[in-house]
Amino acid sequence: MFEVRFTIFDQKAAKEFIAEITDAAKQTESVSDLSQSADGVKMKFKGTKDELTVFLNAMTAHLTDKFKLDKLPIKLTTAEIGKDDNARKLDALLGDIAKIIDKNDKGEDEEASCDIFDDDEEDEDDEDDIEVMQTDGEVKRVGRSGSVDRDGLLKAANELIGAAEFKALIRELADVGPLVNDALTEVMVGRSYVFSIEDGHGLSTYLEMLGTALAPVVKAGRTMKVFEHTLPLVGAKQGEMEELRDKIASALNDPLLRAMRDIVCFDISEWMGSIDSGLFRKCLDAIVEANLSGNIIVFRVPYVDKGVLARVCYAINDRMGVKAVSFPPFSQDELAEYARREFERLGFALADDAKQAFFEKLREEKSDGRFYGLRTVTKVVREMIYNRLVTMAKTGQKENVVNAAEAAMSLFKKPDDGRSAQEELDAMIGCENIKRQIKEIVAQILSAQKSKSKKRPCIHMRFVGSPGTGKTTIARILGKLLKEKGVLRIGEFYEHGARDLCGRYIGETSPKTSQICRDAYGSVLFLDEAYSLSVRDSDKDFGREAIDTLIAEMENHRDDFVVIMAGYTDEMEELMDLNPGLRSRMPYKIEFHNYSRKELFEIFKLMATSAFKCDKEMLAAAKEFFDGLSEGFITAKEFSNGRYVRNLFERTWAKAALRWQMSGCDDQILTKEDFDKAKAENEFSPGKKKVRMGFLA
Repeated sequence: MFEVRFTIFDQKAAKEFIAEITDAAKQTESVSDLSQSADGVKMKFKGTKDELTVFLNAMTAHLTDKFKLDKLPIKLTTAEIGKDDNARKLDALLGDIAKIIDKNDKGEDEEASCDIFDDDEEDEDDEDDIEVMQTDGEVKRVGRSGSVDRDGLLKAANELIGAAEFKALIRELADVGPLVNDALTEVMVGRSYVFSIEDGHGLSTYLEMLGTALAPVVKAGRTMKVFEHTLPLVGAKQGEMEELRDKIASALNDPLLRAMRDIVCFDISEWMGSIDSGLFRKCLDAIVEANLSGNIIVFRVPYVDKGVLARVCYAINDRMGVKAVSFPPFSQDELAEYARREFERLGFALADDAKQAFFEKLREEKSDGRFYGLRTVTKVVREMIYNRLVTMAKTGQKENVVNAAEAAMSLFKKPDDGRSAQEELDAMIGCENIKRQIKEIVAQILSAQKSKSKKRPCIHMRFVGSPGTGKTTIARILGKLLKEKGVLRIGEFYEHGARDLCGRYIGETSPKTSQICRDAYGSVLFLDEAYSLSVRDSDKDFGREAIDTLIAEMENHRDDFVVIMAGYTDEMEELMDLNPGLRSRMPYKIEFHNYSRKELFEIFKLMATSAFKCDKEMLAAAKEFFDGLSEGFITAKEFSNGRYVRNLFERTWAKAALRWQMSGCDDQILTKEDFDKAKAENEFSPGKKKVRMGFLA
């Protein structure tokens, strides 16, 4: 808490100054206990030293602009409440505002400043070194924006991972900076930026570093803070635009808090489909009108293709100068380097034999279509370090190195059991025609590889059939098999829903599809429910764009990865009819038929006997149950085949587990009683309707 007094020594103007200072101070929540006297205003300010400095500088700028004076007839006195006033009180004469801007009353140039605080405490911002901290999205200071040397700035930028265009921008600003004098500051302040970047890819880090580079160029005089806001899409309804204008004004036009120029970032992702609209132009007008303090404006959009980004810049350029900066999604190598730095920052390392599990974990994170770049990598690193800490606590080990077993503990999937791909394929129940087709395909590829005169066949495939028939399992085994045969470099398995290829906004789909394909180079890309890309009931459906990009990737990298599209038979045929380019590039069609009753029982028996002991009566009851399933039931489109069997097995297991708990006998044996209770539930009983439970209205 500080006591602040403004003393007006020009008695003729005192009344006007007192009224203006009082009105302006009332707009700041940090000010309290305002009181007036004949020659000035006294108040209390609740906040830090930095916040008080900003407040006083802002007040000075406000009064100068209001009264159009080069000199203010004001004496400022401040004292920190609760400290020794004689030691803390400092008088700063603001009678000559030119003193604040490096001039004295004689008109001579002078290196003058008005530092309100002059204690012996070291200010952490006085360091000129820049600390590079590429973060997963949190706002962290990169360095002292008001005072930084060119070499330190360039070193900090070069240590960033990826971001080639941003590094070029920082070099450009470092080169231009020395040429910008006071008269040219407005040239720099009038420029805005568009950052095209995905969530979790370090936006806050880049904004902080932009502030570091711009602060000396725009004469900010101190650290430029970063403020991030989202501009929601509004319609033409009465009041919506006015509400958005108020939001923009509150972000930009508080002269007492933001008069010293900062970085203000507006996320305009929701406007991507309305960039050319009159409403968006009104939004830009509101930003220009409200930016009285000359803040640096940055617009954030998702990572989109260059054509769409150019449209965004064209729309903004009507109102302000603009420069676009694209931040491509991180490559696997870049993510690995970031992880290495994170391990090192926390005092740990990842063993060489643990890297495979690390990348497998990243593939798991990406498989649902929701991957948040550095944020996700940071989460994975912390999980693996925690696993190591548990080991160290249990064993007394001291080495801060995460081993393969500890890294694998973070995986959701079961570890590899050591079988070859062919052994896994042979163990699959049923699927005899599928096994034969796969052997033929692999033999054809190997034959083409041996003969340099023969062109390698295109091996992208369609897996068609009902759910639960083994499409995903076979695709996973196929990737492993092609790796073992030397057809694929890596042989990993990337599974996505087809709609994961589609972006949320115009221009986002093509880069997103390309990135998913790049991740799968050297491996298998499995797209489930591929027919969903043919949906055409919306002008903003991006399935067509995803297919066009996918076709280009399949053609350009036909020798380096395998795309498998899966779905229902009829729907997949419709997709091929609508997109002839897909059919010609996916010559192999493998049909997955529904399992027979005998195969369903064999799958259940394998699951049960692999995990538990099973009495003969339970297996006999299970065989009788599956033999009794009607033809209509097991051939219905919605029948889930292997998933139906797995659900029944897990329900049987649950019944047994409860019995073991209640009886105190943990014999780990599945009985006929367990199975009978499981099969009696509605979802396993053909012809029974599901019972709805709840209250009547």
